Amino acid sequence: MTSPTIEDSSELFKKPSSFLNMYSLIGLEVHDPGLLKYINISRTTLNSGRNHASRIRRLRINVIERFLCGLMRTQKCTGKKTKLFNMLQESFEKLAHQTGENPVQILIRAIENSAPELEQVKVRASGNFRAVEISPSRRLSIALRNLCLGAFRSASSKRPLVDGITEELLFASKGSIQSYGVSKKVERENLAISVK
Repeated sequence: MTSPTIEDSSELFKKPSSFLNMYSLIGLEVHDPGLLKYINISRTTLNSGRNHASRIRRLRINVIERFLCGLMRTQKCTGKKTKLFNMLQESFEKLAHQTGENPVQILIRAIENSAPELEQVKVRASGNFRAVEISPSRRLSIALRNLCLGAFRSASSKRPLVDGITEELLFASKGSIQSYGVSKKVERENLAISVK
């Protein structure tokens, strides 16, 4: 049985054929059925945050742009979207050279591997914790946030951010615990399992 592709998920958006005229966006596979409808690659242009106002509109934004906006959270990169876009492009070139795969597929696999499925929630009346499943939109947001934080943690004063992004995406796509996103997923799920 073949895994579903992004084209199968919905016909709401017209899909572009490539990203940066280098990497094909056709035939990308999403193995996680929960995230299939939420990983959006419809637009490749930057929309300057017009859809960040609500959670529903945020789902219309390209996953690559959401990752890029997540990288702008730190003080030294706030508001430098063009600079980070060039770094992300260079990182994608390194990923394509190292693995021989489509770097957009590597990003999607990294998101799938670092998206937690369980979370612990405190019940207000009793004060006890319960394990609950996380909604797919929150899973996607947590995965992108942890991948961005991991990219900054793996980059240091001696290593550029491009290498940090490349290393984090590569380790997360393999499901390695060396990735910050995957380690945070495992930590969050272990806490939730211990509460059950």
